[in-house]
Amino acid sequence: MKTLVYSTHGFDKPFMERAAEGKHELGFTEKVLNETTTSLARGFEAVALFTSDNASGKVMEQLHQLGVKYISLRS
Repeated sequence: MKTLVYSTHGFDKPFMERAAEGKHELGFTEKVLNETTTSLARGFEAVALFTSDNASGKVMEQLHQLGVKYISLRS
């Protein structure tokens, strides 16, 4: 599955890449998810959110319109 990981911190990436074990394609951004950064998820099936990300109804609708079907929470 192709997943965009929002709000990536330096310690996140190596751990998530190992956990994916080559079964998932991960994209990483340090940007926080909000109404202006949803477009980064274009072409991804899933997004992984952190506690600082905006998961409002408007943001979720924007992600849905981009084709995002799954949301993973990191907290």
